[in-house]
Amino acid sequence: MPSSPRCAALPLPAQKGRSLLAGIEAYTAVISQAIGEALTLVPADGLAVQERQGAKRGLILFCAEQGFAGAFSERVFEAAGADIDGAVNLIVGTRVPPSLASAA
Repeated sequence: MPSSPRCAALPLPAQKGRSLLAGIEAYTAVISQAIGEALTLVPADGLAVQERQGAKRGLILFCAEQGFAGAFSERVFEAAGADIDGAVNLIVGTRVPPSLASAA
C-alpha cells in the first residue's frame, strides 16, 4: 500500500537523530574542551584551594536540552545534592523539572 504524501514528508526517528548528530558532537567537543581547561586550574595535589572569606561555590549543572531525556535532569540535581544550596548555580539545558527549577 503506497504511503500518503503527508507520511512521506515526516522524517523517521533514526533519520532525525542522524541529522542532529553533528550538533551534538560539536556541543560535546566544546564542553570537553571547557572541562579540560578548568581541570588545569586544579592544584597538582588535587586538594581544594583554601576558600576565601566571602567566596561562593559555583556549580555548572548540565541538564537535558530536548527530546526523550527521561529523568536525566533529576539525576543531575540528585548528584549535586546538598552542594546546590548556597552555591551559584549555572544551569545548561532547558529541561529542568519545575519541582527543581527553584534550586537553579
